[in-house]
Amino acid sequence: MSRRSGAELSPSCSDNSVWYLYTGASNHMCGDENLFKELTKVDVGHISFGDASKVAVKGRGTIWYLQKNNRVGEIRDVYYVPDLKSNILSMGQLMEKGYSVRKQLLTPSAVNGMPRVSLCFF
Repeated sequence: MSRRSGAELSPSCSDNSVWYLYTGASNHMCGDENLFKELTKVDVGHISFGDASKVAVKGRGTIWYLQKNNRVGEIRDVYYVPDLKSNILSMGQLMEKGYSVRKQLLTPSAVNGMPRVSLCFF
């Protein structure tokens, strides 16, 4: 398992901070290893997409992000998928953990029908 040190607790809001909220995803997925606060590298298997393509899952971990109230939140059980070009939040996984999604979150820009969510990471 790799961990980032406490000395690295400065938020980063870059292009990789955009996540897509997707109802068709069974798991949260991220292609940027640097966003993980904790990461266990293991071959979990493959993720299949609607176009029949597959990509390898190389780990699972936790990502920290800055909430609106300036508290640090975390997204757990995120798959590390190095070949992924966009980060994906699973609507189903969020709802299983008790989160709710407000309509105003879904109103801002969308790409290919998927709402964009911008997060700042530690």
